[in-house]
Amino acid sequence: MFDALAPYASLLKVALVVMLVAASFIGGCAHGTATQREADRAKLDKAAGDLRQASAALKASADALYEVDALTRAAQDAAEVQARMSAAAIVAARKDRDAYRDRLAAIEGDIEHAKRDPKCAQQLEATSCAIFR
Repeated sequence: MFDALAPYASLLKVALVVMLVAASFIGGCAHGTATQREADRAKLDKAAGDLRQASAALKASADALYEVDALTRAAQDAAEVQARMSAAAIVAARKDRDAYRDRLAAIEGDIEHAKRDPKCAQQLEATSCAIFR
């Protein structure tokens, strides 16, 4: 008893099995793609977070560098002002030295003149002797 539809039923069973296998494969691929997409999204989100952190650190470093630059410029300006003031003080000290040297030479000349004058010489000796008593 061979049924005329048996070969077709077997063929239909094989086709059904092939369709089930194909559907499982396609479903697995779609699931794998979705899972991969989620993993890639997670990696991208992590990379974006790392990039934001690096950007914030870079901005903080740049701000610190600008602050150091401003402080350095201020210190350099202060040093230049101090150098100019020092140069002016040196010039003033040299002028004072020259004025005191001229004044000292005049006083020494007056003392020498007084030593040669007999009246002044006695007074100088009396004043000098009084200091040592």
